[in-house]
Amino acid sequence: MGKVSAFAVKLAATALIASFAWGLDAPSNKIVDVAWVKANLNDKNLVLVDIREGAQEYEKGHIKGAVKWLLSNFREERMGVPGYIAAPHVAQTLFRHSGITENSVVVFYNEAKHDYDFSLPTTALLMAEYYGFEKTAVLNGGYDAWVAAGGEIEKGREHPTPSDFTIKKFNRDIVATTGEIDEIVTLGGKQLIDVRDDLQFDGKKAHPKSAKVGHIAGAKHFFIYELCRKDSNGAYHLVLDKNYINERAARAGVDLSKPQVWYCNTGWDSTMGWFITKYVLGYKNVYNKDYDASLVEYTRLPSRDVVKGK
Repeated sequence: MGKVSAFAVKLAATALIASFAWGLDAPSNKIVDVAWVKANLNDKNLVLVDIREGAQEYEKGHIKGAVKWLLSNFREERMGVPGYIAAPHVAQTLFRHSGITENSVVVFYNEAKHDYDFSLPTTALLMAEYYGFEKTAVLNGGYDAWVAAGGEIEKGREHPTPSDFTIKKFNRDIVATTGEIDEIVTLGGKQLIDVRDDLQFDGKKAHPKSAKVGHIAGAKHFFIYELCRKDSNGAYHLVLDKNYINERAARAGVDLSKPQVWYCNTGWDSTMGWFITKYVLGYKNVYNKDYDASLVEYTRLPSRDVVKGK
């Protein structure tokens, strides 16, 4: 064997050892595509989480090996307000039953028939990060893109080996409290960003559980689904063009490089804004929070008013 060939073999062996040492990893922007999932589908550290809302869709067909989560598994209602992160013991049990370990990379996917389908995976991802688990990603194009690309499908229900996953820290700096919203409304200094549609922002319609119509005083209006596009197969994808994202934000009077808090009705759609700023744009050191209880909670609080119109 020549010197070049011997070197090539040694280099390949080194790379193989390194791959075992470091294990599976997701891109820094936490967005994976169908090709990435196909390439890593049989990796023991990959955990796919099917987050489509109906249980029947999952049993009729899901990505090979994916486990099933429902919204109620990682969100909870408190005193009629639906938009709270699930309790720690609930989240920990969910991770254990899903076979998630400290070495896992968890990829969330929804269907992608609508522009709003992207927000459910980012909501689950925020919950995971809140409880200290950050090796996560979202499948761009979701289940629809997987099917269109001929990805392997299984039926029935997966039964992963339970793990001993334990919550070791809380990332409280990603979720805003009512006190922080009061501070922004009173003192300013941070951008309060409302991601809902025009009718809700203007106060012409409201979530059924909101006590008032309109938006929080001083909020900027940035309809977050402007950042989703449909591909030729009909599956929606999150736009990854940073210039486009910043341009659309600027039109709304928002500078995503500066401190911000996102809200919607129940802290679900707003997780998209949090996710895009932190991971797609890469502003990981910017004050960037999601108000998980959002407007439903805020409108029910005494002495907090909302504003109608532009």
